[in-house]
Amino acid sequence: MAEVDTKILEEGPRMITLNNNKETIHSISGNRITPVLVLCVIATTIGSSAQFGFNTGVINNIQEPIRTALNGSMNNTMDKSHGFTNLEWAATVSIFAIGGMFGALPAGAMADCIGRKWSMMANNVVAIAGVLLQSLAVSPYMLIAGRFVIGINAGINTVIGPLYVSEISPIKYRGAMGTFVQLSITSTILLSQIFGINAIVGTGQYGWRILLAVPLLFVIVQVLILPWCPESPRFLYIRRRKCEAAEKALKRLCGSGSVLREMREMEVELEERNQNQRANSLVITDFITNPVLRRALAISIMLHLSQQITGIGSLLYYSSQIFKDAGVSDGDVATSVMGVVLVLGTIATIILIDRVGRRTLMLYGLGGMAIFFALVSTAFCFQFAFYSDDETKATAPGVLLVVFAFGVTFSFALGPGAIPWLMVSELFKQEARPFAVSIATIVNWLSNFAISFAFPFMLNHLKPYPFIIFMGISALIWLFMYCYLVETKGKSIEQIIASLKAATSGTSSHFIWFYLRKRDQQPRPTATPSHFT
Repeated sequence: MAEVDTKILEEGPRMITLNNNKETIHSISGNRITPVLVLCVIATTIGSSAQFGFNTGVINNIQEPIRTALNGSMNNTMDKSHGFTNLEWAATVSIFAIGGMFGALPAGAMADCIGRKWSMMANNVVAIAGVLLQSLAVSPYMLIAGRFVIGINAGINTVIGPLYVSEISPIKYRGAMGTFVQLSITSTILLSQIFGINAIVGTGQYGWRILLAVPLLFVIVQVLILPWCPESPRFLYIRRRKCEAAEKALKRLCGSGSVLREMREMEVELEERNQNQRANSLVITDFITNPVLRRALAISIMLHLSQQITGIGSLLYYSSQIFKDAGVSDGDVATSVMGVVLVLGTIATIILIDRVGRRTLMLYGLGGMAIFFALVSTAFCFQFAFYSDDETKATAPGVLLVVFAFGVTFSFALGPGAIPWLMVSELFKQEARPFAVSIATIVNWLSNFAISFAFPFMLNHLKPYPFIIFMGISALIWLFMYCYLVETKGKSIEQIIASLKAATSGTSSHFIWFYLRKRDQQPRPTATPSHFT
C-alpha cells in the first residue's frame, strides 16, 4: 500500500471506509452534477475557452475598419506611402497561432508545478497584457504584438482548461462536461462575429477597439469565480500526495456520497506509480519506445491535426472574404449565421457524445467535412467559371457554396471541433497526461498557423481549387481514425489503457504502422512499466 495521508481500511460491495475517523462513503454509482461542479466548469469555460473563442473569431468581420484605422494612423505618423499590406494582415491573423504554440509549450509543466486552478489564474495576467496591446494599437505592428500575446494566453488555456474539466468531471458526465469547453469556444466565436458586423461595430476608430477589449470581461468573471473552485482531485492525490485534500475536493465536486469510484481509481494509479521506480522518471523517449504510449500519442496528434489541418480555419478566419468572392454581398452576416451553425453543431455533440460515443462522432464529422468540402469546391468552380466577372450579386453557385460551407461547419462541430479537447486527456494516466496534452496542443497551434497564414495565398493562386485539398486531407484523417481510434465513452482510465493495449498487440496490421506494429508484437525481455500500461 502506498504511503499517503489516507488509507483505505474497509471495503464491501457497496461501501468503503476512508480516513482514520471511520467516515463511511456509500454507493459506487452516485455520480451526479453538483452546483460546485457547474461553477468550476463555468469558471473554466468563461475565463479560458471563451477567451480563446472570442479572440479566434473577432478578427474576421472587423478586418476593414482595422485596416482603415491603422492605415490612417500609419499615414499620419510614419511613412505616408506605407499601408496595411496583405502580408501584414496575414501575419496579424496567423500570429495568434504562433503565440498559442509558445503558450502551450510550458503549459503542461506549469499545470504540474502550481496546479490547474492557479495556472488559469496566473494566465489572466497574460490575457490583460494582450487585450491592452490589441485594443490600444496605433500601428499594425502593435496589433500583431497584441495578437501574439493573446495567443500565448490562448495556448495555455487550451492545455489547462480541458485538462482541468476532464479531471474534475464524473465518468458518467465526462463527455458532456468536456464538450462544454467547445460550446464556450463556438458561442464566443459567434458572439464576436455578430458584434463584428458593420452595422453594429461601425467603421470608425473606436468600435473595433471596444470589441477587442471585450475579453477583459472574461478575465474579471474568472478571477471572481475561480478562487471558490476546488483544485483537481487527481492533481492533489497523485501529484501532491494530499489524500485528505483530494477527498474533500471530490466531495465538493461530486457530492459527499459519490467519491468511491474516483478514490479507488486514483489509489490504484498511485500504487502502480509507487511500485515502479521508472514511473517517477517519465522521459520523452518513453512516448516512442513504449507501444501503448506511442499509439495514444499518435492518436492524440491526429485528433488535434484533424481540428485544424482539415481547413476549418479557412472559414473561421476568412469566410467574409470567401462569401464576398462568391457574390454574397453581406458576407459578414453570412459569417455570423455560420457561427450559429457552429453552436448548434456543438449542442448536438453535447447531447450525443455520451450516447453514441467519441469515435462515432469523429467518423461522422470527418466524413461530413470531406463530402461538404467536395460540394464547396464544386460550387466554387461553377461560380468561378460562369460568374467571376460579376461578384456584386448573389448567384446560384454562390448561395450553394454558402450552404455547403454551413455543412462543413456543422460536421466540424459534430466531431473534430469538440472531441480532441476532451479525448486526449482521456487517453493517458496522470504522469503522462500533461506532456501529451501539451504536445498535441502544440501540433494544433502549428497547423492552425499553417492554415491561417497560407490560406489567403491559396485563395489567390489556387482559386477555385483550395477546398479540394481540404477534402482530401479530411478523407485521409477519416481513414486513420477508422483504423486506430479507440472508444473512451464511459470507461475508466484503466479500461481505456486496456483497449489501447489490446489494439496495439492485435494480429492485424494497417498500412500506416505496418513495420512498427510488427516490431511491437515481438517478445520483450522486460515487463512494460505499469505506469504506462
